Amino acid sequence: MVRVTMGIIKDRLGTYYVQRKVPPRLQEAVARVLNADEPRRVHLKKSLGTKILKEAKAAAPHIVADFNRIIGEAEALLKEQPVVTALTDAQIKRMAESFYASVLAKDEEERREGTGLRAQTQRPPMTPQTARNDSGVVLRVLRGWVAPNTRTHQ
Repeated sequence: MVRVTMGIIKDRLGTYYVQRKVPPRLQEAVARVLNADEPRRVHLKKSLGTKILKEAKAAAPHIVADFNRIIGEAEALLKEQPVVTALTDAQIKRMAESFYASVLAKDEEERREGTGLRAQTQRPPMTPQTARNDSGVVLRVLRGWVAPNTRTHQ
């Protein structure tokens, strides 16, 4: 491969590519952003689909912008995410109520729009009582995730 200009390379058959080295700290995150089979991505490389340098130079900025977007998404994946170590009873209850509301909304939409999902799954129609039972299960599961000694009471 021959480097023609910054980021543009030419393979042995004369086709131009854009290639960018991924910083080592971002290689695993870039692989996740791209849903790649390999655990790390060392280079980002894409064909420009031409053997004419002038066309390659015209197409390259769009590919470089896409590479910059991928690198930006990888950096966002690495940023510190706040870790919740304890949930209050109020937070757990709000989560269960949110689930309950979403189940009822989906059921209402299904009834209104006639999506046909009930016929495929052979489930009985959702009633407020069954949704409440489902949200109770979620509430118990959420409480089970939080160790009793770490949960705060409000």
